[in-house]
Amino acid sequence: MINVLTVGHPRFDTRIWIKEITSLVNAGYRVRYHVADGAGNQMENGVEIIDYGLISSGSGIWFRLKSMFKIVSRSGLKRGDWVHFHDSIFVPFALLMALKGCRIIYDVHEDYPRQVLYSRFPKSIKVVWSMVLESLEWLSNYFFIAYITATPVIAERFRNDKTWIIHNFPLLNELQNESSQQGKPKEDYFIYIGGLAEVRGVKEMVDAVDSAVKVNPNIKLALGGNYSSSSLRNELKCKAGWKYTCELGWLSREQVASWLSMSKAGLVTLHPIKNYPEAYPVKLFEYMSAGLPVIASDFPLWNQIINKAGCGILVNPLDPIAISRAMLWIVDNPEEATKMGASGRKAIEELYNWNLEEIKLIEAYKMLGVEML
Repeated sequence: MINVLTVGHPRFDTRIWIKEITSLVNAGYRVRYHVADGAGNQMENGVEIIDYGLISSGSGIWFRLKSMFKIVSRSGLKRGDWVHFHDSIFVPFALLMALKGCRIIYDVHEDYPRQVLYSRFPKSIKVVWSMVLESLEWLSNYFFIAYITATPVIAERFRNDKTWIIHNFPLLNELQNESSQQGKPKEDYFIYIGGLAEVRGVKEMVDAVDSAVKVNPNIKLALGGNYSSSSLRNELKCKAGWKYTCELGWLSREQVASWLSMSKAGLVTLHPIKNYPEAYPVKLFEYMSAGLPVIASDFPLWNQIINKAGCGILVNPLDPIAISRAMLWIVDNPEEATKMGASGRKAIEELYNWNLEEIKLIEAYKMLGVEML
């Protein structure tokens, strides 16, 4: 039995549920899923989902800590049980479970000690929490059984002999939606899907579409996702490019596939801060999976991926004019843009897909000695 646990992700999170849990179940493992979203207990695809009540990011810190203590005590997990958890805030509680004899696997999605430094907390709190988290993660090397990390850079922080790199690459055919091609809109949409935040380049995108429409009035920007704050949305609404921007809101996976199929290119112009330059952005690979050319930040790692695949245009993410020029090039050179999209899709089929990562995940569990049904 594998106990998968998250206190900060939606229960049907793409990496946790659609990819990892589905792969484990299909491989013959029995999985119990522990969540904290307030949506109740349920059985889904043979997986028992146990809900401990909503622990949102907006909850007070003491409420969140108290709730996680309850999870440790109420979960019934005991010595010898396998626990695969996904949230940095749960590290101290996972250490308690390890001391009880649980066998802990930490799935590390981000470089959390660095990410904390860019949160909205006061500087003194951010610095202290970053140091505490880094110390706890270092300490966990002596107590946790294994680590699954989303990138090689994250893996460097943990013991080599305990760590597997399982990239968050897309499912091979999830975002293919050929039927929508027949109903393509007259507008030339450039799409961004993800968290709508200043550091993810959303302001520059809106400014870029304003510049682009002065040359080609058919160009539009489509934004899919939730805003980091209402004040950011209000600021965007005051920009000249807002009238050429389509708000899509949160999208289901089917809606994501549909919108990607109707777009000219995907935007992933994150700012050169946090751990972004060393990250493998999920959306980059999802755009490639859908056969879209990409317009991306000119980071060394991304440069290597995109140039090797021949699938897009690299720009200075802080320069709206550079982004608008890339948009115009895509529209003015449809044959070359189509070739870029096809090259990106080929790279997904050969290198960057979950089917290949799934093999590594199952192999990790076999090497750890986790028993199947």
